[in-house]
Amino acid sequence: MYKNTKIIVTTTVIILLSTLVFLFFNSKTEIYLTKEEKQWIQEHKDKEIVAESVPKNRIYYTNKNGKTFGVFKDVQEYINQLYDINIVMKDNVKEPDIFWSVETDDINLNNYKNYIKTKQYDLDTLKIYTSKEINSLDDVKNKKIAVHKSFNKTQETYGKYMNFIEVDDINDIKKLYENGEVFGFILSSSALKYLDISQNKAVYSKDISKELKLQILAYIKEDEILKGLIDKALSSINLRKMNEIKTKNQIEYIKYNLGLSEEEKQWLQKHKEIPIKINHKFKPYYYKNMLNKKIGILNRYISELEYILGVRFIESKNQEPQLYFGVNKSDKEASNLEIMKPYNSYKLCIFSKREIVIDNLNQLEGYKIGVIENSAEKYIKSKVLSSKVKKYNSYDEMVTALENNKIDYLLGDSTIMQYCIKENDSIKKIFDVGVVDEIFYEYIGVNKDNKILVNIMKKLDNNINTDVLPKHNKNNVNNIDDFDYSFIMKIV
Repeated sequence: MYKNTKIIVTTTVIILLSTLVFLFFNSKTEIYLTKEEKQWIQEHKDKEIVAESVPKNRIYYTNKNGKTFGVFKDVQEYINQLYDINIVMKDNVKEPDIFWSVETDDINLNNYKNYIKTKQYDLDTLKIYTSKEINSLDDVKNKKIAVHKSFNKTQETYGKYMNFIEVDDINDIKKLYENGEVFGFILSSSALKYLDISQNKAVYSKDISKELKLQILAYIKEDEILKGLIDKALSSINLRKMNEIKTKNQIEYIKYNLGLSEEEKQWLQKHKEIPIKINHKFKPYYYKNMLNKKIGILNRYISELEYILGVRFIESKNQEPQLYFGVNKSDKEASNLEIMKPYNSYKLCIFSKREIVIDNLNQLEGYKIGVIENSAEKYIKSKVLSSKVKKYNSYDEMVTALENNKIDYLLGDSTIMQYCIKENDSIKKIFDVGVVDEIFYEYIGVNKDNKILVNIMKKLDNNINTDVLPKHNKNNVNNIDDFDYSFIMKIV
């Protein structure tokens, strides 16, 4: 009887949730068109609408060996599917119907007075990146700062502070900076991810101005109706979906710009399944949902690496792992691994059943402390010598130990603990009472004996940015190649 009741309740909850999701999307995803707009769409169904990206850069539009991708291309595809029209991207068109732009002064409007501007639908922030930390613009007075030639307003505004060195391509910034020919450079934070500055060269960032934003918009040639249609379409893309489009194109760029040798490409062709080991499987990083499907932030990251390399990573008990996720440099296995750059960092928070403040680890002397088995365990043992440190395999087990007074404090990754407490209704009184003043890192380790894979992962490591492991994003990316346009709106 109890089991049947539980099944009925669970089914009812699922139906209610499904209904709410359906109502949410149907209440938020309608675009209302005027008679003129509907008529315009009918008249242009079989016509080619020509667009051009200005400027052509990595995240927004790239044509690589016949493969085209970019934010503009995806947004354009969305608009095509939304209205059933045919916008096509072309290069070097004298007067296209649409200019996709990433800054208001990309296009000299004196030469294109018959173009009208759409609403801004996204923005990016310009920052100054320098080889030494600066406190104000006075610290860069008369110093050489590289800047892309399209940033005209930036040069006008800040020319009195800096000696600007103008470049045609952002790759030229990398050369100038690494060779010490400039003190710094100005660039958007999204473009920095592709610059791949050498790890031996320090880079400090500083916001120049709250007002200094790159507007992402379009210019439309003499057509108010097309402008209105594009405005409505762009307004319907929410911030989360736009960030997904950006991440997808960051990964796409990396995939086609790894610079693998023929030997490395052949190795990947022969090894379509690569055995891996994942050291820590905690929510929200790596876990299984109710359908027994692997999801989580780390799982998404692994899926992205698989897509870039064109392989599958498999957890195999019968094969020696070639890649290890969640490695710490102090691990026993680390000596046999080539360690990549960290893909995740975290701080340990201190939790207790008592509402107190712990601002120094010395306050934990003599108490029983729970930790997860990793490098943090060794760190705590070295700092709190007289305490009894007990290691646990899971956060749930450690939280239960705290609730049952088997330990006095627990130390855990704050992100994991937030989920653990949030999803466990039985946890009533556990307080976050302090934080360990130390940053802990997780790395990918590669089997040192596999020289080819080591070289492949180094190239990947130098190209990929850890921003593709965002802690706020809990979605799993299943198939980046076949991008999902399911957020397309309903036309009314």
